[in-house]
Amino acid sequence: VGVQILEALPSEASHPVRVASLSALPGIVLRMLHTGDDATFEICSQALVAMRAGTVDTNGGVRTAAAQACGALASAWLSPTLGADVSGTPPRLALVALQLVMALFEDGAADVRSAAVTAAASLAGAVAAAHSSGGLLLPWAGTVEAALPLCLDKSDKPRASALRAAGLLVEVLPGETTEEGAGPPDAPPADMPPGLTPPGLQLAGAAPQGTSTPLLMRLAEVLVTGVRTPPPKCQWNACRAIGQVYQSLAFRRSSCRLEIHALLLHALCHEAGEAANLKVRIQAVQALAQVPNDAALWGQRDADTVLAA
Repeated sequence: VGVQILEALPSEASHPVRVASLSALPGIVLRMLHTGDDATFEICSQALVAMRAGTVDTNGGVRTAAAQACGALASAWLSPTLGADVSGTPPRLALVALQLVMALFEDGAADVRSAAVTAAASLAGAVAAAHSSGGLLLPWAGTVEAALPLCLDKSDKPRASALRAAGLLVEVLPGETTEEGAGPPDAPPADMPPGLTPPGLQLAGAAPQGTSTPLLMRLAEVLVTGVRTPPPKCQWNACRAIGQVYQSLAFRRSSCRLEIHALLLHALCHEAGEAANLKVRIQAVQALAQVPNDAALWGQRDADTVLAA
């Protein structure tokens, strides 16, 4: 069935059929992965070829389906239940999937941007759940960098998705003293089918030209803006992401963690005490509970700020 779908997709004129086909592919490939079919890698690669075509489709619904499929399929490759070798091919295919969805972060359709950043977050979530060192093969700092503008998106849907994604992405963000693994491979695997070479996005995660502020500080500033900016869904997603920042390796290793803490603590306390929406206040309090039990983060001023909330 998977082969038939893949063969039919390039010539399919109906965009609802293209959407349905892309949506069905991850489930089909996942079943094949569980069966240990010798043709699994070939099918996975061909599926990504189809998804890449979907990401440049003229129809927004097809691009959305392609982004969702990329996230689902790449997350499945890195699942420990599949026994994937995290040092080999699965992460390299996952890298291609990550590049494909990142190319949609600036798409003109809000639904596509939302689906793309959600797909990147699902991949990060899969890596975090597996506690896999293979995650270092993926350029998470570059992904966070690319997601920052989405956290300030004018459209509520992609902004809410990006703020939710920020919390998952920061969980796999390396600390300042950790290198991001080998980075993108110089070339795709030798048996990768034609048409699936990585798009060549710059994913190194370097700060924009003229900016020396560390990435985690810039993420914190964006999250504080998110906490203060309605609608409530964006605000509570930002609060939740702040809680995840506090629990992250990147925060523990940050050279400016005290400055980040001061910024985040003030924002959370303000929302815990004054937010008009009850769910936002609850999420702010829950995020405060994630502040590490570290004496450096609990000076008298910090304690007074929390008590005043």
